[in-house]
Amino acid sequence: MRYNWDPNDQQHWEMSQEAQWIESMKGNYKLLCAGDLVRLNKHSYPQYAEQTGIILQSAGEGHWEIFIDGRSHPYRVSDADIAEVV
Repeated sequence: MRYNWDPNDQQHWEMSQEAQWIESMKGNYKLLCAGDLVRLNKHSYPQYAEQTGIILQSAGEGHWEIFIDGRSHPYRVSDADIAEVV
């Protein structure tokens, strides 16, 4: 079966999906970048409670390399584990 479709249909669908994603992220999204001072989630990283770290660089989609406690953290840190931006 062959379907006739307008190229604009795909474009409209993509724009509406992007608009829905942006709307769903309102209030939940943290805009992070290298150089930001951050604190990590106390439940996920109790050893770093009350310590401030700095984001060194992106380590993939939604993950970061963090410098904390005088050294670079050995694992990538997820957006969800960053409790606050100082």
